[in-house]
Amino acid sequence: MNPVFDTLIENLRQINIICQETPKSFKGDRKQTGDKREITIQDFIKQYFPPSFVVKKGKIFSNDFTSNEIDSVILTPNHPMLKTPMREIIIAEGVYAAIEIKPDISTLTENSEFERGLKQIKSVRQITRKYQGTNDSNFIKIPSILFSIKSNKKPIEVVKFMKLVQLKNGWTQDLLPNLIVTLDNGVFHWLEKGSRITEILKSFYNIKENDEIIHYKTKSVDTLVVFLSYLMAQILHPEFDLRNNHLFNYLTPSPEWEISIETFTINMTDEELQNMTDEELQIIIKAHKK
Repeated sequence: MNPVFDTLIENLRQINIICQETPKSFKGDRKQTGDKREITIQDFIKQYFPPSFVVKKGKIFSNDFTSNEIDSVILTPNHPMLKTPMREIIIAEGVYAAIEIKPDISTLTENSEFERGLKQIKSVRQITRKYQGTNDSNFIKIPSILFSIKSNKKPIEVVKFMKLVQLKNGWTQDLLPNLIVTLDNGVFHWLEKGSRITEILKSFYNIKENDEIIHYKTKSVDTLVVFLSYLMAQILHPEFDLRNNHLFNYLTPSPEWEISIETFTINMTDEELQNMTDEELQIIIKAHKK
């Protein structure tokens, strides 16, 4: 008996219902259909994380680059409540993982949902984060996942199409999703050289040095187990530290900031200062201004 596994079975039923083919009358209402599917996956993810982790939709900002709008962005508990009267801001260093939802990636053509999903993920993977004391790719780059209900293709066709999109656009491999999750076709996991997760996988599987992708041959609920296991593995990373204040990287003075300083030295005792009038004090300050 495994109550957590059984929750996956029940949650999978809801995902399958929401992501079924849209009836003819509502095919033109793509926004509501898409929004509901995104919310369903967001709600699913929330069930398996502590409430201190927030899941929301939005663009991811850094000092150097801004991603496209991503369907589900998981924020670490120490991500600040960064708001203005105009918008909410997600900063890259406070992102735990990014998940783009494309229910059907079975079409392997130019400008298909699959290719658009890869481009969405690429916009996230272009961001380089600034962390002190680590070169692990799982920290420098944001862990990113393309989540799909339907693939309906042979695994080798999926892999070839991903490679074709990569080569056609001149992308490096680190701009591709870490995972592509398909409920009908298992999980495709790109192996990043030097990452901690890749090294762990090598201890479990017969992975050769030149291997680029692992395909987990899972179905439905077992696919969700692999998906969540990958997400949870980030928390177990020894360098995952919730004490970091992610705003420090953004609040370091830079040339475009209009900030200047001045210093003062006042060589008087506390008693002398207390007995002076405000006018006399200002004269002293001006005289000692450096």
